[in-house]
Amino acid sequence: MSFYDNPKVAYWLRDPFWGAVDYTTYYALRALPPRTASDIGSRLGLAAGRFRFPELTARCDHNLSLIRPDLAPSARSDIVRQMWANVGRAEAEMPVLDRLWDSAQITLVNEANLLDPLRAGRPIVAFFPHLGNWELLANAFQRLGAVLNVVYEILSNRFERRLAANARGLIGYRLIAPTRQGVREMFSALERREAVGLAIDEFRNGNVIAPAFGRALPKDSNIRYALKLANRFGAAILPCLCVRTSPFAFRLIFQDEMINPQVADLNALGESWIRTHPEQWYMLHRLSI
Repeated sequence: MSFYDNPKVAYWLRDPFWGAVDYTTYYALRALPPRTASDIGSRLGLAAGRFRFPELTARCDHNLSLIRPDLAPSARSDIVRQMWANVGRAEAEMPVLDRLWDSAQITLVNEANLLDPLRAGRPIVAFFPHLGNWELLANAFQRLGAVLNVVYEILSNRFERRLAANARGLIGYRLIAPTRQGVREMFSALERREAVGLAIDEFRNGNVIAPAFGRALPKDSNIRYALKLANRFGAAILPCLCVRTSPFAFRLIFQDEMINPQVADLNALGESWIRTHPEQWYMLHRLSI
């Protein structure tokens, strides 16, 4: 273990240092118009991929060679650049999340697929990938009348956790921790016929564990759990995604409710989303296969 990774050093020195950087950046971006913040984020993302995280850039290229073997090296390089730009935009849009909906160009596709179970009084298990700016899906759910609860990743840096919770709190959906208490909260939400959101591209122990991309899918993955929840509560299984169609425009897509899907069906759908839009996948640099 290096000095930098020592838990006490991380808690008392590393995390506060990066926390100060994050807080300064967060509130500086929050003072800007959302589009300006997003454009700055794009530049910062590109710089981070080139200068701060060259090893992650190489990992992205490697991952693309496996999940999209049809791509030439030049195409992979271009996609990785676009990915870093999108990562930067998504990060910089977090401080202005409560103003993003009214500032960006947003198109809803097949919103009736969400409205139908809502009108029928059915609970909803929604699953989504980290594409485009997925946080806009939460805006859409609430604007269309759903009460939304989302299971979130617990960030290791306590300062980052507070900022993320603050940004998400501004748009008003409930956060559920991936804990035993969180399981009880999910059950209660579905019993109240609300919506529970789960990310299909799940990050755990330093790696993206799903979709599988040829690996064994863990028995306790979100994919399996989404099916268990839906079966237990008779919930609609609703796949949805956000695609960035231009630097400051988004398409929010509510796909058809899945009827009696299997684990392989959800995994295949998640893989297809990512293979179609690898340049917008926030997790490309966090995947090790």
